Amino acid sequence: FSLRTLFSGHIAVLNGIQRMDLPNRVGLFTTLLGLLAIILALSQGFGIVGVCVSQVLISVVYHCICLVLSYHAVEELSIFSKTTARWESFKDLFAYGIRLQVARVSELVNFQLDKMLISSFLSLSLVSYYELGAMICKSTRDFPLNLLSPILPASAELQARAEEEKIRNLYLTSSKYLAALSIPGFCLLIATADLLIS
Repeated sequence: FSLRTLFSGHIAVLNGIQRMDLPNRVGLFTTLLGLLAIILALSQGFGIVGVCVSQVLISVVYHCICLVLSYHAVEELSIFSKTTARWESFKDLFAYGIRLQVARVSELVNFQLDKMLISSFLSLSLVSYYELGAMICKSTRDFPLNLLSPILPASAELQARAEEEKIRNLYLTSSKYLAALSIPGFCLLIATADLLIS
């Protein structure tokens, strides 16, 4: 969570210039690397601690690669910027950042609290069974969310051009396509819930 918050700006830069392929490729690479790290940690007898440490290292690798890619993709980026920061800009960014962090903390609570409660009041072994069903629901939820990623930079560009009518059309059209693609998936998930549980 901390790493994602710290490096989220650089991934947003890549998304903003419509280079979502770069973080996705890095994510695919680090996912395979993480799988190998889990196998290695368990085969060498490091247990859960080894798995956790390996996943933290993989996350660091992912964010560092995205950091380097963002500086290569946008040459104007600089760690030591020569431009003077303005107090008005800082206030706007800080107000936006606070709302964003509240959303991220609520997301963390929403997706992790249930597992903590199960492990605390029932058994740690039951978390695996719960996670299996939760992962299917999460994948069904993430599919339409991934379809929205190219729309956000496009709508931001339209907003910068003050083209409100195009933003409204983009919203209505994307909502229709999103509903047409996601509703059948959720209906299928509901219809097959008994099979998935058993």
